[in-house]
Amino acid sequence: QWTYWMGLVDSLVLLGTPRELVCGTETKRAVNRDGWNSCRAFAKEVIASLAERKGGRSLRGPYLVLIELEAVKVLAESGCTVVALREEICSYGDRFGPLASCCFADIRPYLRLLVQSTVGVDGADGIPDEVSELLVWAKNIWMENSQANTDAGNG
Repeated sequence: QWTYWMGLVDSLVLLGTPRELVCGTETKRAVNRDGWNSCRAFAKEVIASLAERKGGRSLRGPYLVLIELEAVKVLAESGCTVVALREEICSYGDRFGPLASCCFADIRPYLRLLVQSTVGVDGADGIPDEVSELLVWAKNIWMENSQANTDAGNG
């Protein structure tokens, strides 16, 4: 399902030649703001529709595309803040960290982009505190999933 979401982003949001499916590592490309808004609205509509279903399972794709859209914006816009990207990463991790062992792998490229986008901002040396805190949080998700997998194999 992820390739369908990426196709939606490529066709509605990104202007220029199609990119490789390497989340958060592509070069800068122009963004179609109307397409970006439409894609975001569609992802939120899918999330709401799934939430309305009793006992419906959460799909990672629509939540992950919200992170991808913020990453696209960070890559495309000079001086763009990473606050929304950080918030979407946290939302995704909080929702899927306890449920999916691949959660950390899903957000890792975006964590890299977040760090790369904030190191040296405003002449600061190192990583800002809020990004450091997010990295600790992500490490905890990874450790909890790793511990859960280790414990399951021993029992």
